[in-house]
Amino acid sequence: MDSDSNRCVALMAIKPHFAFRLLTGQKRVEFRRRPTAKRLTHIVVYATQPVSAVVGVLEIAERTTASPASLWRQFARVGGIPRADFFEYFSGSSVGVAYSVHHAWSYGEALELGRAGLPRVAPQAYQYLSFETMRRLEGARNDAVEIEPDYRTWLAHFSTRGRASDVEATQASRRVVRELRSSTEASATIRTAQQAAAARRVGALRAPRG
Repeated sequence: MDSDSNRCVALMAIKPHFAFRLLTGQKRVEFRRRPTAKRLTHIVVYATQPVSAVVGVLEIAERTTASPASLWRQFARVGGIPRADFFEYFSGSSVGVAYSVHHAWSYGEALELGRAGLPRVAPQAYQYLSFETMRRLEGARNDAVEIEPDYRTWLAHFSTRGRASDVEATQASRRVVRELRSSTEASATIRTAQQAAAARRVGALRAPRG
């Protein structure tokens, strides 16, 4: 494990299909129009909508700054992006950067912003993170997590819609519990009233008549 003094970590907003390819090894390079001011050792992957959450971390081996044409010649086979899309992305840029991924690890569940020291608002491009935040992110790491190999299934699992469905299911379960509890309490109240009425009738029958 690298010491904190040797680390430089940034949270980066990445489109879900590229995030999936990076975490599954189908894409071994993250391209950017401009390099970060500091040389990164780790990229925390924030998958944009419809995921809108952190899904994993990339350990960076090296950074290459060059013209888009040169980057394409060097990384086309591992770039995980079609040629037309690559040059459209770099349109108007004379220089670009490629972050080569040494290792990637994924979370089993989406890690929403505002947790584990993460900012509450997603960055436009990237945002540096503190050493403490990186330690907390590593604490949530689980190397036993196996990434879903199908993109659509992965996206459904991590998307905000899927998480919302889980929340709705939990809320519905809580409503059912509350209703059952209320029903049980009401039934108990009725039984108590019935027992009291029966006791009064028995008492009236046993009372001496004048």
